[in-house]
Amino acid sequence: MALNYKQYTIIILLILTVTSTTFFYYYSNTLDYKVEYTYEESKEFYNSGYELNMRTDNYYFIQKLIELDPTFIQSLNLVSPYPSEYYLNDPSYKLINRNLNLDDFTLYRKDNVSIYNDSSKYDNSYYKTDNKTILSSPHLYRDSRYKIPETREDYFEIGSPWTDVVYKAFLCKETGYDEEDFKRLLSVGEGKGNYPDTHALLGLLILEEFECYFEEKIREEKDNLIENIVNALERDNQVDDEYIERVLMLYWSNRDHLVKDKWIKKIIDSRNEDDLGWGEKIEGKSCPHSTGMAMLTLKYYLLEDSDKENSLFVRSGGKRIFTS
Repeated sequence: MALNYKQYTIIILLILTVTSTTFFYYYSNTLDYKVEYTYEESKEFYNSGYELNMRTDNYYFIQKLIELDPTFIQSLNLVSPYPSEYYLNDPSYKLINRNLNLDDFTLYRKDNVSIYNDSSKYDNSYYKTDNKTILSSPHLYRDSRYKIPETREDYFEIGSPWTDVVYKAFLCKETGYDEEDFKRLLSVGEGKGNYPDTHALLGLLILEEFECYFEEKIREEKDNLIENIVNALERDNQVDDEYIERVLMLYWSNRDHLVKDKWIKKIIDSRNEDDLGWGEKIEGKSCPHSTGMAMLTLKYYLLEDSDKENSLFVRSGGKRIFTS
């Protein structure tokens, strides 16, 4: 018996339903789907409306995410205790505005410093500004009770998330850069692919951007540090802030082909499910530094090759991101 039009329609709809269901079943079990779902869901971390002690590095992560994903700004509901001038007092704001004028900035080399591979040099041993050492304050994520820096010198004294060799790279145009500075940058590396190596690599990427040193030398040292970082990713099983930073550095170094799916999956699996962020909890909230890096890493993974802009620097300029 011949089928009528209605019966044909029902059969076709059944076939389409089975096909789409099967496709979704398989796609939902792919890493692409898991990355996309995790990335979109984790935008909620930035929509909580709490007061975020937004250091310049965390501020930068959000600006870079907006550049890569213009819809990201719609997810933001953040309050910062810092005035906008806070960011303009920091040389690392060049990540957002590479033309920031800092001609009056002072940064001096410390004399009689031994140059050798020693990770203790990671803690700001090489430079000073107006007789004050550049200090890191790694726990200044959300404590709005902390004094807000009023001057550049105050900022270095109480709130800098960067190491001094990285600041020297940011200021290479204003303060000059020579072989001695390059040695100091490389000497913070320890060869184990940990924070000292990622920060040394960060310094090289900044020098590369500003064309402050020999291209061939930078490329050679980048390759060495990247090899250390890849080895560390293969070696370590614990996913923490340092682990995420290693993967992100590979993207910023345009080494996407070295990023392995298993590393991305580990990052996804390490998310804090209660607030959809990453990293060690501080005052009950996930770490904005770890979260920003994880979100950027997932976004880079999702981008098509033709859409990728892996540059460390924000090319589109900063956006206003705070509700008050």
